[in-house]
Amino acid sequence: MKDIAGQISLFDIIEPPKAQEQLPCDNCGYIVQGCCDYPCTPDDYCILGDKWIPRFEPGDWIEKENVGKQLTFDEITQMVGKLIVMDKSTASHAWYKVVLVEKIVMVENNTQRRLVYYDGVKQRGLVNEMYFNENITYPARAYRLKQQSRPDSSGLPKAHKGASTI
Repeated sequence: MKDIAGQISLFDIIEPPKAQEQLPCDNCGYIVQGCCDYPCTPDDYCILGDKWIPRFEPGDWIEKENVGKQLTFDEITQMVGKLIVMDKSTASHAWYKVVLVEKIVMVENNTQRRLVYYDGVKQRGLVNEMYFNENITYPARAYRLKQQSRPDSSGLPKAHKGASTI
């Protein structure tokens, strides 16, 4: 409440500015004129403000429900500095580990690309591109982290702005 001279009285409540929560998609590169332009697929999609990537660290073992779309090696090369999921499954159990794509290097006289990743241990993981070939007996596989719904105050996922509720 201001007095007649425009001064703030001792009884005015001054609220500090609220820190705005940043969403992973705020800087994802898919923002086009303020709208999310992420390519939608049935199992891996993003709606600005309605979807979020779980907070994982390199080296975390995760469950299958957090594993998204399988990545090609070309897609992995575009994800340097980002988290992906490496399939570490055995014949008897499915295992998935979160890793950070550190870099892609050329090896064998610049004829083969190699993924270098950090998975929470001192030694870096190394996988050559040829091992991502699905035609070999035990191919290497990598996946996106699956996006999960961010619940609103009722605990239910928020509806997409502009989506029909009918």
